[in-house]
Amino acid sequence: MLVFLFGAGYDTSKNLLTLLMDSMIAHPAIWKRCGQDFDYCRKVVREQLRLTSPSNTYRVTTRDVTWQDVTIPAGTMLLFPLGISGRDPELFARPLEFDPDRTDRTAPLAFGRGMHICLGQFLAQANVEEATHLIAQRITNPRHAGPPSWRSFCGVWGIKSLPIAFDPAPARAHQPA
Repeated sequence: MLVFLFGAGYDTSKNLLTLLMDSMIAHPAIWKRCGQDFDYCRKVVREQLRLTSPSNTYRVTTRDVTWQDVTIPAGTMLLFPLGISGRDPELFARPLEFDPDRTDRTAPLAFGRGMHICLGQFLAQANVEEATHLIAQRITNPRHAGPPSWRSFCGVWGIKSLPIAFDPAPARAHQPA
């Protein structure tokens, strides 16, 4: 149980934040706005969850299943990458485009659904939204300083190493909470 809590409570949030940073390098105007507008960070995190997710889900077939002339035997473990669900062109206009202001707001499947929903999804989203806002206030002009390397694990996956360079933001006066 402790390993599960670690994986679910830390690793997925860390991987989501790293995936988001990689996306933001390609979208500097969005990154800059994240430092200025906390509410916009919510849209950015949601859009990242639509485009890609650090989680996948597994299911095991309980009987033989035939789909498009391919038989999947009973007992086969299937992997469903949740991140690709947000790339369906029948549900999302311009599905491969990162657009936090998109009008089609179908909820991403990144945290599952029904009996398989992630109970910590709201806490995870709040953590990443806050982190995005604070980090964007402190670093500007993020850019790749080397190629990212990827985790090979297909359960909770993400970027293993994301070398970046950035310019530090000017010092800000402390604002009490």
